[in-house]
Amino acid sequence: MQALDSTRSLILELPRSKASAGLDAERKQELGQFLTPHAIGSLMASLFQSHPTEIRLLDAGAGDGALTAAFVKHVCGRKRHPKRISVSAYEVDETIVPSLERTFRSCRDECGRSEIEFSSELHKGDFIEAAISLVRRDLFGASKTTFNAAILNPPYRKINSDSRTRRLLRAAGIETSNLYTGFLALVARLLCEDGEMVAICPRSFCNGPYFKPFREQFLDMMSLRRFHVFESRSAAFQHDDVLQENIIVHAVKSPNKPQSVIISASSGERGGEVRERACPYSDAARS
Repeated sequence: MQALDSTRSLILELPRSKASAGLDAERKQELGQFLTPHAIGSLMASLFQSHPTEIRLLDAGAGDGALTAAFVKHVCGRKRHPKRISVSAYEVDETIVPSLERTFRSCRDECGRSEIEFSSELHKGDFIEAAISLVRRDLFGASKTTFNAAILNPPYRKINSDSRTRRLLRAAGIETSNLYTGFLALVARLLCEDGEMVAICPRSFCNGPYFKPFREQFLDMMSLRRFHVFESRSAAFQHDDVLQENIIVHAVKSPNKPQSVIISASSGERGGEVRERACPYSDAARS
């Protein structure tokens, strides 16, 4: 993934999420929770390329539902509408659930205006525990993964080597030291063939020995399509005082790899110019 090192983008100016402003800073740090600004959500939603008649969307670590809302708005704005959108959302923080439920009601109303059937299922609890249970049932044929789309802003927090979360991930064959890569690995497993994933996350997984096992597994399952990078380390979540280099990743669950990956950058403003170039796949996916 060394192609990211030579790509620069403009500094992002984004409005603060209303729900994020009301959350306790210490609580957010404990959960690794930083809610997605609306402009970033819109950009992420625009990267999905497939047009299935029935969309089964996974939003892992849903927060206030900003990413699901952005996805629904984008799909409703397409010329060709799906028949239905089914959303499965996971959120561990009970304090933000009312905001998430209001978002789902708004999504249902917006889909109704576009004559799209909308349904949502909210899971209040730890995504990793729930997802590993689903993955295990898949392995024994007791269930079948049905998600054909996933959009996520996973929590960013280190995992202690002796923690329950680390043991759960290891039991599923996932070796990683941070929550966000655990989320990405599990979401990849829960996608059906040709399912799409768009995620915003730290770019630390792109190189170095700590994330090599994750990179090898992820690149084996997923076919990269695009990286969107930010120049400023504080740009994406500047109102949460997060000094972290973030990227947006678009990937498809497929053994077929394209010849090139798109590397893009933008100001982040609605309607702003998106600059992009193609990079050889072998360079972008070098582990």
